[in-house]
Amino acid sequence: MRHHHIGALIGALVMGGILIFWARTPRELDTVPELFIVGTTANFWPFSFRKEGKIVGFDIDVVKEVVKRLNKMMLVRDVPFSSLIPQLELGTLDLVAAGMAATPEREARVNFSIPYVGNNPLVMVTHQSDQRPVKSVDDLRGRTIYVTPGNALNYVTKLNLDATIKPLGQEFDSLNVDTMSTLDIMDNDDVVITELFSLDSQIVKKWNLSVVELPNTNEQTAIVVAKNSRILLSEINRALESMEHDGTLDRLRMEWSIG
Repeated sequence: MRHHHIGALIGALVMGGILIFWARTPRELDTVPELFIVGTTANFWPFSFRKEGKIVGFDIDVVKEVVKRLNKMMLVRDVPFSSLIPQLELGTLDLVAAGMAATPEREARVNFSIPYVGNNPLVMVTHQSDQRPVKSVDDLRGRTIYVTPGNALNYVTKLNLDATIKPLGQEFDSLNVDTMSTLDIMDNDDVVITELFSLDSQIVKKWNLSVVELPNTNEQTAIVVAKNSRILLSEINRALESMEHDGTLDRLRMEWSIG
């Protein structure tokens, strides 16, 4: 039954999906389009995931409200996380809403809106019964580490650990590692590294899981646009500021247990 504990913990973090293809010529970037092509990676509960065939989540609700306040329409595309920024640069996406946080490397390529999620550090999750407690990065050596896509994977990759790294997500299907297979193969001393807000606190308590915050990994989630989309960025920031002011963002955070 232990495998199901971790499965419940990461819930819908990595759910397979079907890409929604939308063919079009890349638009003039420094405009506000009538139809927003929104890129996300629908495998990261509660930010963006699939439920009954639909892409839903906190990020999706935030960007829906932004687009509504701009009196525009939107179409969501499910894109591998590693392809989101390249597609913004190509102009085939107008914006990205995928739990993405600003890093120096990303900021050199794209622009980030004002953040709408903060205080979301990366955490290491293990069983309390683990015979080798994980208290720091050094304790990860020699382990098998399951890592969610995006910020967590980028962080772990840079550590150059003597460990077996198994990324979760549709962009890594060639490794045959997704949520369901993880339930079958995870051993007692394996580790999950993900963002704090992707954890279900009730599951953590029920199954007596250990959650250790990784220092200096606090992330702030924002909407992402192409580097030269200054007008679009200004309009998105204006909508986010109004949503913060009138309580809409607080309501959405509460609905999705964010923060």
